[in-house]
Amino acid sequence: EVFAKVLTEQGIPAVSDTQGGYFNVPEIKWLLNYLRILDNPRQDIPYCNVLLSPFVGLTTDELAQLRSAWKHVPLAEAVKGEEENIGDNEIEQEPETGEGEDNIARRLSDFLRIYEMLRERSRILTVPELLEELFEKTGYNSFVEAMPAGGRRSKNLAIFVEKAAAFGQSSYRG
Repeated sequence: EVFAKVLTEQGIPAVSDTQGGYFNVPEIKWLLNYLRILDNPRQDIPYCNVLLSPFVGLTTDELAQLRSAWKHVPLAEAVKGEEENIGDNEIEQEPETGEGEDNIARRLSDFLRIYEMLRERSRILTVPELLEELFEKTGYNSFVEAMPAGGRRSKNLAIFVEKAAAFGQSSYRG
């Protein structure tokens, strides 16, 4: 697993057959954390991971600013509050420049629009259906394919969907 990680960091596609490593690769961690917050948005650590992931793309500095501005509320409430505050201010401003707070507000707004729709749909969809809709609405699979070793990473997503389907066929649910 260590060799595969070092080779991948050097741009050389490598695969490791260890069991634990599969759930530790970034594309699966990001996906698991997204599913966690769809289930319960009051989980700050998974929510933080999603905000820093390609789903939202905040920088650590932007996340720190958000957190310091909203110290006493869960991160999900901070995101909603920040998006609403900045969004209200945008009405009076010039069109979006793609920089600074306008860009943060746009990213938070885009994320929340999709997130809230998926959260609502999660009540009626199976997990594989929810994952497929998440991939479609966010473009996540395309992003993963564009990463180094994207083919392998995309296969990891497909395997994850298969595992979710198999889990759904078992007696366990949720």
